[in-house]
Amino acid sequence: MATFYLNEGHRYYLSTPFTYNQINYTQEGATDETFTSLGFKKVNIDPRPDDRYYVVSAEPDDKGKWHTEERNVTQLKKDAILSAKENAAALLSESDWYVIRNIETGAAIPKSVSEYRASVRATETEYEARVHKVTTLQEFIKLGEPNWPLTEEPNEIPVSE
Repeated sequence: MATFYLNEGHRYYLSTPFTYNQINYTQEGATDETFTSLGFKKVNIDPRPDDRYYVVSAEPDDKGKWHTEERNVTQLKKDAILSAKENAAALLSESDWYVIRNIETGAAIPKSVSEYRASVRATETEYEARVHKVTTLQEFIKLGEPNWPLTEEPNEIPVSE
């Protein structure tokens, strides 16, 4: 856990040289024991809130708390949907050549590829529907990421079809 030591409005950090009462302390001297013996207040810094969901102050306050502002849920939802669509497109692009080949030559698309592509589209559609239902930041945080399907080898060129 991150900490700092507070004395007369000044912050001091472990292993950071400092001067106090005209005495210079080295990096090795900037220990918990030294700060405690000088009567400094130890301040435990709360974990930094997730920047994906909050605008966070640059430094914690003198109590170790971060000042935060919730990000706009509407914008987070738009960004999440756009990201899901981009991820789905990237996943589908790996097997697009099967579809193009089918259109150009009539060669069959392997069943596993068709099923995988349908699963990617269904995952994106289901995720987008869940995003649309979100109304609060806490709901958005709990939403998480899409659970994209795994594929064995969609780009594997079939030996014969």
